[in-house]
Amino acid sequence: METMGTIAAPLLAGFAFASIGVILSTQHTLRWADQALVLVVGAVLLFVTSLQATFNARRHYVPPDQWAAWLGLAPTAARRGELQRRWSADLGVYRRWIEVARVTYNLAIVALLAATAVLLVPRGHVAPWRAAAVALATLGALGELAWVLTAQLARRRTRVEVRLEGSGTGWAPRAPQLRPSGDPGVEDGSPEPGAGGPR
Repeated sequence: METMGTIAAPLLAGFAFASIGVILSTQHTLRWADQALVLVVGAVLLFVTSLQATFNARRHYVPPDQWAAWLGLAPTAARRGELQRRWSADLGVYRRWIEVARVTYNLAIVALLAATAVLLVPRGHVAPWRAAAVALATLGALGELAWVLTAQLARRRTRVEVRLEGSGTGWAPRAPQLRPSGDPGVEDGSPEPGAGGPR
């Protein structure tokens, strides 16, 4: 997800931004130049939003191995509990920002494909091969939109819990495990996540 937000999104945003100048310089040959501009500008804004959301998400994320090392250095049980609650709360914020980044990136791809379909429509007669290109771009946009909606619905049906597993009565933490709710490997007596943790 971070690669998507820090590499793919900026690259595609730059491409979309550059295409605005191309559209403006060739708009006399396009049937729907203004509509294409709206879609391209929308794609640029969505890509930038995805980038910003990814940066905000990274501010609230500590890798599990690093977090476990910090927890092992905590001098008291009270401090360990405080760190646990903070990490759990920050992980919830991280997941929300990553969800924003994912949705805006996917919608930007849809807008970019739709803009491509609009740009391919010339003034006047549409030749068969040009019509085939327009149809392919349109199918791509619709397929991407269907993919986004299907993935979004699937994520809503799959909840994820964070359970912090220690050994014995003292704290000898291992890396936190992400497991889907209802996983038979999670014991009934396992502790609940800290206050504010993602569910």
